[in-house]
Amino acid sequence: MLLSELEECIPSAYSVENEVDGNYLSSVISSWLYSLSEENRVLFIKRYWYGESLKSLSEMSGLTVPKLTSLMFSLRKKLKKELELKGVYI
Repeated sequence: MLLSELEECIPSAYSVENEVDGNYLSSVISSWLYSLSEENRVLFIKRYWYGESLKSLSEMSGLTVPKLTSLMFSLRKKLKKELELKGVYI
């Protein structure tokens, strides 16, 4: 389910070209993550890298689940925009 939330911003088809492009994609995402506040970066990574539940993140951050849902949506939109600005199209 977590990957389905990200599929609108990160391409998933595999090929040699995509693997080469993966290095560029990784670099763009890494730079984007470090442009976020530390709190948002940690929340995003815990959600989409470690698969933590919104409930768990809510308890950790003190934000409500609806607020986190909205924040994750906003961050995904920002990531998509950044990828498009850097020439990564879905």
